[in-house]
Amino acid sequence: MVTGDKISGRPDLEEQQQLAATVGARLRELRSERGLSIRDLERRSGVSRQMVSLLEHGQRRPRASVLGWLAWGVAGPDGAEAVKAELCNAAGDSLVAESRWSERTHARRAWRQMQAGGMELPHWLAAPYAVAILGGVLPDEMDRLRMAQEAARAGKVPWPESMTGNTEALLLADELDRGNLHELRNIGRGIVAADKARRAREGRRRNRELRARLGLTGTDARRPVRIPRGIPADEREMYMNLIQLKRSTDHLTRYRGA
Repeated sequence: MVTGDKISGRPDLEEQQQLAATVGARLRELRSERGLSIRDLERRSGVSRQMVSLLEHGQRRPRASVLGWLAWGVAGPDGAEAVKAELCNAAGDSLVAESRWSERTHARRAWRQMQAGGMELPHWLAAPYAVAILGGVLPDEMDRLRMAQEAARAGKVPWPESMTGNTEALLLADELDRGNLHELRNIGRGIVAADKARRAREGRRRNRELRARLGLTGTDARRPVRIPRGIPADEREMYMNLIQLKRSTDHLTRYRGA
């Protein structure tokens, strides 16, 4: 049960153990279920890595505003409200009451992280600002962006029912209202940069999986190719071509670097 008493500071050892076993364990479990590192969660929530680690180890009493942004990071905007309620209930009487500045401070951190990319901005929140946010990076989609913006401003793009009272969504909407054109454009650039980084990570992952399947290790391009048993004959040529292309690319990169 949340009392709302103004408690603060570092919890004692007994309370640390309790927090680590409740809200800390649940946060770590949610992060693990989605394959998120602490750095990933920082990008997706705006909450620093240090704070995430302290909360997971029970070394800080949480605020509802912090748990709300962490819920946004692990569950996405549409699932954030239920996860926030779960984390707040797990924190129980250790939940720190909000101060006059805490909610706004955490919202500004999330706002800055959103401009840097990696933090999800749902369509129902971005639609009224679609042209300003994405017009500079998606000029070919300008007509569609204008239509989405007009529909949102006419009330035809409603918020999900679960998010109508979500504090984090309301604070972000306020930041969007007060944001200047430069800040809104930064969000669009951040979305494009985050998508590019995601595709690069997926490409590296696929490359590692392919090398592991082919039995290739290290960076020695002179190593004889070994095609493991069990690979269908019609796939062997494709793998050989991929390996040759990779070696050619590596050779060209080393040549240019020289």
